[in-house]
Amino acid sequence: MNINKGKFKLHANIEYRENIYFLSVTVTNISEITLEFDFTNHTGSFARNCIQIYDCDKNINTFRGVELMSTKSFNNEITQIKPQESATFILEGKIENIEEDLFLTFKGVNYLVEKGKKYFIEINYLDTTSGLIPFIIE
Repeated sequence: MNINKGKFKLHANIEYRENIYFLSVTVTNISEITLEFDFTNHTGSFARNCIQIYDCDKNINTFRGVELMSTKSFNNEITQIKPQESATFILEGKIENIEEDLFLTFKGVNYLVEKGKKYFIEINYLDTTSGLIPFIIE
């Protein structure tokens, strides 16, 4: 995998539809080589390590839980992105009510949230960030 040798930009967007938060992450190759990497969330490690949630004052949400898991079958899914091309990956999140608290949960990580409140989400991957994207907990 050669993603560490190349340069890329990240763009993220979050949409709420049918009780699911769809977090799309677009990786754009801005280097002169084809990037190859495994960009999946099979075990939840991508979500645990790369998703950050901030409150309305843009302070990092420290009320975060992690879920460690392994998959029954694991396939490396090597993605190739040619120079000046992009690939988009989708992670699904949902709101869970646990002991009267609400959590925004992606496979591998969850964040304590409040209904109707504004938050910001950011993706941090290999020293590259997507920037803060606002969203409201429905």
